[in-house]
Amino acid sequence: MKLIKKWIFEHPNLWEFILFNILSNVSTIVNFVVMWLCTGFVFSRWRQTPFQFLFFNYANVESDLGLCGFLSFLVATALAQTVNFYVQKNFVFRSNAAFAQAVPKYICLAVVLVIVSAALPAYSQTFLYP
Repeated sequence: MKLIKKWIFEHPNLWEFILFNILSNVSTIVNFVVMWLCTGFVFSRWRQTPFQFLFFNYANVESDLGLCGFLSFLVATALAQTVNFYVQKNFVFRSNAAFAQAVPKYICLAVVLVIVSAALPAYSQTFLYP
């Protein structure tokens, strides 16, 4: 244990990078579990409902589960990002930044992530599987 602590002390940036990647898996697990719950139970009644709004295209209910797929992806990503914010802020970076200042920046970043990652699957599937 003493060797590990010494290595962490000598390589703080590398340790932070390793910890960041390991603890990111917490949000990945949250994402998978919430996605499974939402598509299997919470929003399952809307699997056959096509959904299209702006650049979100979940009209193909066979491959992307329609409105169920969109809502499930949106909720799972939002919850995973919330968990990720908490874990990274408190356990990786041990930041004491003001919560009121950090949250709006993270929310903006998360909204961009959600928009891109929720819109992209419907288009990439048709590109990859014509």
